[in-house]
Amino acid sequence: MKNIILLVLITLVSCKENKNTSEFNAIIAESYNRCNQKDNCVIDMGEIFPFEWDKMYVFSMDHYPEADAKAISKITGVKYNGKRKFLENRSIIFINEGQIVYEVLTYYEPEGYIDTKHMFVEFIYGNDFPPYFTSDNSKFKLTKFEKGLGFNLEYIR
Repeated sequence: MKNIILLVLITLVSCKENKNTSEFNAIIAESYNRCNQKDNCVIDMGEIFPFEWDKMYVFSMDHYPEADAKAISKITGVKYNGKRKFLENRSIIFINEGQIVYEVLTYYEPEGYIDTKHMFVEFIYGNDFPPYFTSDNSKFKLTKFEKGLGFNLEYIR
């Protein structure tokens, strides 16, 4: 019953977002639910997704904020025809063998940039946050937001 309620809440939270965003959020939530140590939950992004990828890029107002479609193509080395625009949304792009295989697009609220009602998963950026992650170097500490529905992902190598 708990999983059904969580899935309904994820669906409601993600109504403005694409299908991949809802799936991404559900995978993160399920990973947390499976974690035995909630206060020290570590997930390996290279193992939890049902598709093959070798690089993951995060484009947001904290990481490559200026990156539009042209800049994303240059940064990733892959032609990007997606919808990310300057500070309007966050895009998580998964690439496998030089092809975009999955994109998660999350919109920011115009008033305050980030509204946790729509940012179900938020990345914590530190000095060691790399330009991109590889599927064999993508471990994150997963913590639940103190208030509201959602999670923080902190890169731990």
